[in-house]
Amino acid sequence: MRGTTDSVVNPLRRDEKRLVDRANQAILQSEIQAITQRQLSSGRILPSGDILLQADNLEDVEQLTRHAEWVKAFGEEATIKKPALQ
Repeated sequence: MRGTTDSVVNPLRRDEKRLVDRANQAILQSEIQAITQRQLSSGRILPSGDILLQADNLEDVEQLTRHAEWVKAFGEEATIKKPALQ
């Protein structure tokens, strides 16, 4: 995830549980039925402020990427950066 807001992200640094809880809460509160039962299992904040999040299965990743409005919990400019395929 890119474009996060420092004031949101900085308090979550070095606290993976709070980071993942915030993301899962945003997903749960989403109005998009396709993702409300999806979950993330781990994550970390990079020095750049970008966030890496991981789900336990590919279906969750696909649905959470397709319906990415939940990332706004980390800043109005936050977006999902899809990994480049090699």
